[in-house]
Amino acid sequence: MRARYQASGLILLIAVLACPLSRECAADVTLLGRWAEGPCFALAVDGDVVYGANGAWLEIVDFSPAGPPALLGRCLLPGPARDVSLENGLVAVASGNTGLRLLDATDPAAVHEVGSLHLASYAGAVALDGDHAYLAMGDDGLLVVDVADPAAPFEVGALDTPGHADGVLVDDGTAYVSDGRSLRIVDVSVPSAPVELGSFLLTSTEWETLMGFDVVEAHAYLVTQKDYSDGSEGLRIVDLADPAAPVEIGYLNVGTFGQDVAVSGTHAIVATGPAGLCVVDVSDPTAPVLVGDLDDEEPYYGVVVSGNRAYMMAGSDGMSAINLLNPAYPFLAASWDTHGATDLVAVRDDHAYVNLGSQGLHTFDLADLAAPSLIGPVVPTTIARGLAFRDQYACSVGVGYPDLRVLDLAEPSAPAVAATLEIGGQDTPHDIAIAGDVAYAPVSGSHGPGRLVVVDLANPQAPALAGWAQGSNPLCVDAVGDFAYFGDGQGLWILDGTDPQNPVVASTLPDVGHVADVVCDQDLVYLTCPATGLHVVDATNPYAPVEVANLPLPGEAKAIAIHVNVAYIAAGSAGLQVVSLVDPTSPYVVDHHPTGDDASAVTIDNHRVFVADGDAGFWIFMADILTPIPESTSATNRLVDVHPNPFNPQVIIAFELAQAQRVQVAVYDLAGRRLAELASGIRDRGPHQVAWNGRDAAARPAPSGTYLVRIEAEGWSAVRKVTLAR
Repeated sequence: MRARYQASGLILLIAVLACPLSRECAADVTLLGRWAEGPCFALAVDGDVVYGANGAWLEIVDFSPAGPPALLGRCLLPGPARDVSLENGLVAVASGNTGLRLLDATDPAAVHEVGSLHLASYAGAVALDGDHAYLAMGDDGLLVVDVADPAAPFEVGALDTPGHADGVLVDDGTAYVSDGRSLRIVDVSVPSAPVELGSFLLTSTEWETLMGFDVVEAHAYLVTQKDYSDGSEGLRIVDLADPAAPVEIGYLNVGTFGQDVAVSGTHAIVATGPAGLCVVDVSDPTAPVLVGDLDDEEPYYGVVVSGNRAYMMAGSDGMSAINLLNPAYPFLAASWDTHGATDLVAVRDDHAYVNLGSQGLHTFDLADLAAPSLIGPVVPTTIARGLAFRDQYACSVGVGYPDLRVLDLAEPSAPAVAATLEIGGQDTPHDIAIAGDVAYAPVSGSHGPGRLVVVDLANPQAPALAGWAQGSNPLCVDAVGDFAYFGDGQGLWILDGTDPQNPVVASTLPDVGHVADVVCDQDLVYLTCPATGLHVVDATNPYAPVEVANLPLPGEAKAIAIHVNVAYIAAGSAGLQVVSLVDPTSPYVVDHHPTGDDASAVTIDNHRVFVADGDAGFWIFMADILTPIPESTSATNRLVDVHPNPFNPQVIIAFELAQAQRVQVAVYDLAGRRLAELASGIRDRGPHQVAWNGRDAAARPAPSGTYLVRIEAEGWSAVRKVTLAR
């Protein structure tokens, strides 16, 4: 879920217009920075050099046996790398929702993007062959792209497949496409007109899925997996001599976690997920034999073989090189670390607390928003599903025992565990919200109804379980005053915590749908539902809530944060959606920004919006739209002009007041830090102007760049960007 914290101080900074937020107003979300590392689920190999994913980074790593792995170069992508293919210095990356990316890696130290192609659907896999890239496009099947000029790629052919295309290999004019429950064999000798030659269907059960495959010398090696194992899934070997009628000739059960396979010589190396890998002798394709395995506590999700090494994609554990000199005894030769998926981000002042999947909660320095710096993990490892701030403390809930931890943030860069409390038992809490001295946590039941748990935080160093009420299957929570608002798989629960030891369910609002996140703002409750978008509920009477609006959204509405009258919604594949709440009964989208593949959590600190996007790390935005606070309590309060702009050495800010009132004018940098105060005090009715000389409060020259001039009066505010050009 998201963090429970919203800083006071500088409110949302937005471009100033002369009208309140309306459907006619322009909007623009400005990217301030991002941290883009994450798991490795894609790589390609050229000799001892690996081209692998580290979240949204494509990293080139030298795995030569002569020394430890060394980074040769890397290139930042807009989204996570889902598959990688390389040929003659050109690297093609299937980058999910951000399409096909083409990189020039002839000089690994200066690898850079030279071209890209936005695609209509999800790019899950890619194979380069000559002047063409072949992409597996999910429900849209196979797509062929001309990359003869990498700077200007274009679509030349396509073939719809009956299932969900998620893998592709190309060899000698033939493309092989994994398509859910089948392998499709496609003639691409004429790339603009691909034709299916035949297919192999997994016939044992409708629950069996093709996870990975390789094709060598007219044989396909398929690794399959079932939703409900009956022991029949594993490695299947298919004879492709007649592409129109492929036939299975060999089978070996390699366990229930088969993920991928690569064949080298007479051996197939199978990635078996949490079980590691196994080596299979396929010298006789009709009778494969297990000859070796390796379980080194790292899960392996993909494999590529080069020479006597298998290079494994290990997700949050990075990339591993496995020595295969003796196939009976494979061993780990070298590894390269990456990070877990970002699934929670919480921010307080200049530090972010980010959960990186199974690697747990980590601390980041935000002094440079353009390049957040990872400080290190919270010790002991704390896997957080929810986090909320109270004074100098943060409370996290999540996986592990005990499942509630109070972190002392007296030293923000090195949180210390101050106290712990077990609240879930055999079940896991999913979120946490704090109101005063009370914390609320939803605990879903693994073997029955869940619980709405209340924790006494009067002494954060000695938290105590105060009470609980039975709920359905609560997943998320927010709290204001004596009431907590829980979302579950069907709708909204409102808990009256007036007596924390005996909380009672005040009301429910069922049939809303699966609620992924909930935020209350004054008397309104906002729910995000992946399937149905944003729901607005009037909870003026918590015992009789009424839904007043529903806004369908693109993607999957997973999390929400609100500042004044603007909602920021993490919408899964649709990135960040910005929604006007000026009239809560009629919300509408005013802007959006792509973030990768899966925007799943969002929080606001000051005017900065932080979005967690799974494998693509986290993004930082400044909401640069019209301020949702009414522009004026009087019709004539207005910001008249800012000139010259750009400026050097001085800029003039002109404004008019409808009546005598207190005014403050100040300059901020894009991180929200106040540099200089230009005016503060009572000003008469009429026109006024102040000047900024490009210096901070200590009279030091500010560097060239963009700054924000903010003017505040009674019930009115305005912001304007200015550019200092030295």
